[in-house]
Amino acid sequence: MILSAQASQIRNLFLISKCDECIQASEKIEASSEEFNSYQLCQLYKILSLFEISQFEEAQKQFINLIQEARQKKGSLIDQVDLLTLSFYQWELCDYDSYECEQLNEELFKAIEIYKSDHKLEDLNTDGVYHLAQAMYTFIEYFQYDSNFECIEHLKRAQQLLNQKLDQEILFLMGWMLDYLGKNEEAIEYQLKLYSENQYFPSICNNISVTYKQMGKDDKQEEFLLQAEKIQPKNIVVMHNLAINYNQKDNQLKVEEYFTRSLAMYPNNSHTHYMQGHILLMKGEHQLGMEVLQKGIQVNPNDCNIYELMSLFDHSKFQEYMQKCISIRPKKSRYYSLMADRFLSLQQIEQSLNYLNLALSCKQSEADYVKDSIKKVVCYRTLHNYQEALQLIVQTLEKIKTFPNSLWGFQICKIINQLALPSLQKISILDSNNSRYLQKLDEIVRYILEKAKQSYIEGLKINPRFSQGHNNLGVIYQHMNMQEEALQCFLNSLEINPQDYQALMNIGNIYSEKNQLEEAKQWMIKSLNINPKNKDCHLNLGTIYIQMKKYKEAEQSYLRALDLDAQDFLVNYKLGCLYSEVLLINPSDIEAYFNLGQFYSQMNMFKEEKQSYLKILQIDPKYFQAYEKLGNLYFNMNMLEDAKQNYLKSIDLNPQSAISYFNLGITYQSMSMLEEAKQCYLSTLQINPQFSDAKKRYEQCDILLFKNKVK
Repeated sequence: MILSAQASQIRNLFLISKCDECIQASEKIEASSEEFNSYQLCQLYKILSLFEISQFEEAQKQFINLIQEARQKKGSLIDQVDLLTLSFYQWELCDYDSYECEQLNEELFKAIEIYKSDHKLEDLNTDGVYHLAQAMYTFIEYFQYDSNFECIEHLKRAQQLLNQKLDQEILFLMGWMLDYLGKNEEAIEYQLKLYSENQYFPSICNNISVTYKQMGKDDKQEEFLLQAEKIQPKNIVVMHNLAINYNQKDNQLKVEEYFTRSLAMYPNNSHTHYMQGHILLMKGEHQLGMEVLQKGIQVNPNDCNIYELMSLFDHSKFQEYMQKCISIRPKKSRYYSLMADRFLSLQQIEQSLNYLNLALSCKQSEADYVKDSIKKVVCYRTLHNYQEALQLIVQTLEKIKTFPNSLWGFQICKIINQLALPSLQKISILDSNNSRYLQKLDEIVRYILEKAKQSYIEGLKINPRFSQGHNNLGVIYQHMNMQEEALQCFLNSLEINPQDYQALMNIGNIYSEKNQLEEAKQWMIKSLNINPKNKDCHLNLGTIYIQMKKYKEAEQSYLRALDLDAQDFLVNYKLGCLYSEVLLINPSDIEAYFNLGQFYSQMNMFKEEKQSYLKILQIDPKYFQAYEKLGNLYFNMNMLEDAKQNYLKSIDLNPQSAISYFNLGITYQSMSMLEEAKQCYLSTLQINPQFSDAKKRYEQCDILLFKNKVK
């Protein structure tokens, strides 16, 4: 592809961030049939310049006009300039609106297909612009869903074939794509290479700052952000990133400065309201944050980011906000999935299933597909629809089995098996016809295990002193129910490395399965002596103690595991089972009910959590901690009046509870009762002067009350 002198001049202005001059120069160029491609390229760089100075709506409008002009001039013909126009526009649109970018990617795909049909295969193989278009299409199609690096190979091919034409644009795209794909080290190499050649390339300094931030190099991040601002002071993204940077440094004057400048320059850009509102909400300024977000909605009633953010902080309008998002972006699975979560937490299973079906009908990443499928299995099991649950498990396993990372697939199989095991047991008893599904599930798991087993055996032939390899092979033998082979592998690992705590734990697991509990316990303790932070070992030791009827020791083991990972589903589940078992032995055990309530809270089982605390109050109406937990529960459900009443009862029973005063203060603040909130924070500090969060909120209330008086 050859750029005309006119197009080269316009491009050169863009390349050094002279965006206003680029726009002005391109506006003087008129379209002609003879030089239309030159005109189209000039207009393309004008559109890119509009994006760079944050004239997003004008850029989109100009793009639509340009495409219409191109079709009027060229009819159905698609040439290199058309592919370049669509590809470069996608580059800018992706950062501004990834959802619209995804929809437009279908047009890029159609254009590529038309172009392919008009060219021979050997010509396409040597066509740099074609490979650039393929790179952009592939990236947009997969980057939100899976780490597909085909786009990088296409870009490298384009770079070779174009022979320094569009070299700076390709370097930029290479760094940009690699950053999105999580390859920060590789991304920064391309970004710094472009920077060394042309530090004024649009957005390169901003992108370098983002990559450095992800690499944990905050000093470098600010340095390049400030340079980005100097090069292009009209770029709203740079202003927002600077505001975020200064917020993290608690420099609120600078935060306010950049948001004020952004709003003054672009009063109709709702993303500033979103960013500012988000920061305020995270600082606890609920009322002010929501007011800012509402202003953003007035500016742009279709800003889904704002609706989603408001749904997190105003539970009473969660469904209203999510439905608004769905009406605006009906092909985005995330909104359906969030609605499903909401109904699942309320135990409205049928509604949850409906939204999960809608989520699964949309384009999703493999991780989201598995996540929503597991939620659907949970719904089916809750409804006792075991047949559907089993079918879905098999379908999910079949879909993910084809992915190249078999060990990752194996982990997913383990998770699904753990979640589904009670259902599988019930199915085999209730309906013998399900054996074909069980057989299919078994085939898939055995296939993955056999592949992994062979890989480790071959690897150990090459390096027989690789202790971790012996241990991993032993784990596979365990899952294949080949316990003696597994035991030998673990002993081999210990012979090479006596400090292999995983092998020690796995030997304990084998003895546990043999019901040799004392031996199993001793192996687990040996493992924990070497690595006391092994969560799985604490979990396994807890299960052994339960089998030995040593419930206090079991609880201690589970709580140690929970200290290491408070969000672990299995640890919380095991704790719940333990407390339930204790209550069967002693139905008046208040501590067991309290702990069971905390377990239900972790599982988002709010109805059951509430019943646990109410049961405590039936046994002992003066157990103030139960009122405190009920207050937390009601607050999280946005039932602020009920939360307030329970916190007041907790304080009445225990006037020295600093946390109850503090939580009551947060509740009053959420109800916009600032004087009452301020008094609660003061009471908190009188009980505990070191309570720093109470001090911060007390000062916030002071500021908000002052602002209200000024108004």
